[in-house]
Amino acid sequence: MTMTRLTLSADSDVVAKARKQAKADGTSISAMFVNFIKAREVRRASKTRPELGPLTKEATGMLKVPPDFDYKEALTDALIEKYGAKK
Repeated sequence: MTMTRLTLSADSDVVAKARKQAKADGTSISAMFVNFIKAREVRRASKTRPELGPLTKEATGMLKVPPDFDYKEALTDALIEKYGAKK
């Protein structure tokens, strides 16, 4: 594989953090960048949803909620009830 030089610009604090991370990982900033791009490529290629397990498939659709149901509010209320906190 042919290597091509690439120059990137970043804030000095970001460059310092990249150097520190590369040193801690025993790699180079170039290798970190290559791994980052490859990982993004894999994530984009696998945008499909993971296969649901049999129990999840069986439970899907069992509960009907109104269209205006607020999941965050329901979760907050459940956590308050469980842990005794106040709103």
